[in-house]
Amino acid sequence: MKDTDCSELVTLRGRIDQVNRGILELLNERARLVLEVQAVKERNDISMFCPGRENEMLDSIVAGNKGPFSDAVIRTSTAIGSLTPLITASSEWTTSKFSLV
Repeated sequence: MKDTDCSELVTLRGRIDQVNRGILELLNERARLVLEVQAVKERNDISMFCPGRENEMLDSIVAGNKGPFSDAVIRTSTAIGSLTPLITASSEWTTSKFSLV
């Protein structure tokens, strides 16, 4: 049997595609918020770099983590590290890194 003939697999892949579109929507929303944060910082002459902010964000993510990723995986950015190319690319047009706002 080919994997495309398995209805259960087709259904699960459809759900994964739906989740992927939701993730993209949320990443775009986050990018828009980052742009707003950047504008506020520029207007108020506040440094783009905020020491400790990345740890605050990781703490918040870990606090809401329900798995299957362990907290250690989240902390080492292995799980969210797959977003690094998007975050890095986004920094080119925001002139700041997501983890710094």
